[in-house]
Amino acid sequence: MSRWHSTSQADPAAQRGETSLAAQIFVGVVVVLIGAVLLSTEQIERRVADGFLRDYYRKAVHDDQRELAWNSLTEEFRESRLGGDRKAYDQFFRKWKGVRVSQVHKVPDEQNQFTAVLTYMPKRGRTPPPEKVVFKLNCSDLVTKNPFIECASKDLMIDDTTKPD
Repeated sequence: MSRWHSTSQADPAAQRGETSLAAQIFVGVVVVLIGAVLLSTEQIERRVADGFLRDYYRKAVHDDQRELAWNSLTEEFRESRLGGDRKAYDQFFRKWKGVRVSQVHKVPDEQNQFTAVLTYMPKRGRTPPPEKVVFKLNCSDLVTKNPFIECASKDLMIDDTTKPD
């Protein structure tokens, strides 16, 4: 018999349907990763939401940056709240020289919702009283589907706004 000749004896553990420890660990890691991706619910940090809202309103009041602000609104928000009317959006923000964003806080027991006090500063006339608004923010799909990437300000979008009771 040649020394290169193999015998037809199979691994007894494989014949019994047993798997190696390495294979068991690999399967366990894959299951955990898939579960993390499927069950991930991105929690946006308050400081990130604060930075995003300040940046959004800074862009919204400047004609040359308003397109960036518009693109920070989800399609659903643009349609449901603004009727998709970009012209009306532009007209609204042209009235203001700035919007002061303050007192950004996470809404307790609500995922990715934040309150903020907005003070619109008009180009002409008197400053209206500050108003408190609740923002529902979403993270981009890429980040939401990857639990290992933190949601950054650049990844956020406004999904809804309401006035608190």
